[in-house]
Amino acid sequence: MQSAELRKDVLTGRQVVVAPGRSQRPGHKRPPTSVSPDEHDPFAEGSECDTPDELLSFRRRDTAPNQPGWKVRVVPNRFPAVTVGARSGSGDSIPHSTLLPAVPFCGTHDVVIECADGRTQWTQLLPAEIQLILTAWQLRLAWLRRTPEIAGVCIFRNEGPAAGASLAHCHSQMLGFQTPPQTLLDRWERLRSAGTHDVSLQEQLRQTELHGAERIVYSEPDLTVLTAFAPAGGGHLRLLPSPQIPAAFELCESDFIRRLAEVLHSV
Repeated sequence: MQSAELRKDVLTGRQVVVAPGRSQRPGHKRPPTSVSPDEHDPFAEGSECDTPDELLSFRRRDTAPNQPGWKVRVVPNRFPAVTVGARSGSGDSIPHSTLLPAVPFCGTHDVVIECADGRTQWTQLLPAEIQLILTAWQLRLAWLRRTPEIAGVCIFRNEGPAAGASLAHCHSQMLGFQTPPQTLLDRWERLRSAGTHDVSLQEQLRQTELHGAERIVYSEPDLTVLTAFAPAGGGHLRLLPSPQIPAAFELCESDFIRRLAEVLHSV
């Protein structure tokens, strides 16, 4: 049996134990229990009144906002993890103790409803539909970047009960925060300080992985997909664009977004 290794992710500084023998344990590959279908789906077409007014949508030209006829909608989260307020981290600490420090954390929380029907899995979406979702992310990111109070944005999908999803309908979420979490600040600093004037840390990692060719899932001149060396969990993939691709996702051209959608559909 292959020995376990303590691996460090050079981009985040996070350490994980990789134990290959654990993959043989009983139940490891058992599919997680699915989220029960909703008797009433608030994200389905025709239920627009069950969500806050849309911030963005792709829809037929003959349809009005917050009405049927859309393909992708972006709406404020009805149960947000954060809300807009005084700049988080700048006010007084929340009373706990010196060993339990806490400060207010404010921002925006949006839901990207990824399809009008009741599909529940990313794998059920077509590449063209994924491209539309990525474009919605780009447009909303561009708007948030122009918002002075927002310092950064996290986009995530929690599909299924194991990931904490409460609704089965395909959706992703965008969290705009006014003060970056320390883990993200640490990652930005690592990327800034560990690279050279000519080659970023991310590009050094991409070239090293391409040379080793052990974890490559997909490779084109401007995009490499690989299994993470120090994964955060099973199935952790890392997408590394080449330096020719804009660092700001919202600035990526439509042709790259189209090909990225095809990759995300296939992997």
